[in-house]
Amino acid sequence: MKKTFEATSANILSVTVETNTPKGGDTGHGGKTVITFKDHSSTNMRIKSDNDSTYNNVEEISLLFGGDTEYETLIRCLKFAVYELEKQHYENTITNN
Repeated sequence: MKKTFEATSANILSVTVETNTPKGGDTGHGGKTVITFKDHSSTNMRIKSDNDSTYNNVEEISLLFGGDTEYETLIRCLKFAVYELEKQHYENTITNN
């Protein structure tokens, strides 16, 4: 089931997530998880992939992870990212004020 959340501030950014896991194994069993970030207005969003030496502007980024354990490790990595970004933002707020 596909779900989308839209965040509005000085920019508008949405994230859409979808998974059909668990499917009982690796990507060959058909399990997939997709996460897409989309700029709807004024979002400064860039990507750098394997062969790029610089960040390139984009309006939409989609990542597909195939398999059950890929879903599990993605969730753990996203939880870490949220925790660490909120912590660093808080620390920067204290330091910069």
